[in-house]
Amino acid sequence: MTKVFVSYARDDKVIVETIVKELQDLGLDVWIDTHAKGGTLFGSALANAMATCDCFILFISSSSIKSDGAVAKLIFPPTLSGPNKEK
Repeated sequence: MTKVFVSYARDDKVIVETIVKELQDLGLDVWIDTHAKGGTLFGSALANAMATCDCFILFISSSSIKSDGAVAKLIFPPTLSGPNKEK
């Protein structure tokens, strides 16, 4: 099954959830941040989902452009480390 990672701004949640449902109805395994369970380290779950996805969808809107988190996911997947960071 194709794994799809979805990144979006909170302001776009309603429309994104509608599209995610349509993708799931098509048989895609869609990861959206609501999949992180209570007690799960969110950063770890996020990095794992990004590292194992087959497809990455970034919903771009005026809200997402203003969101540092959404832009960071686009620029620095899957580790979310910044440019030229020492490892």
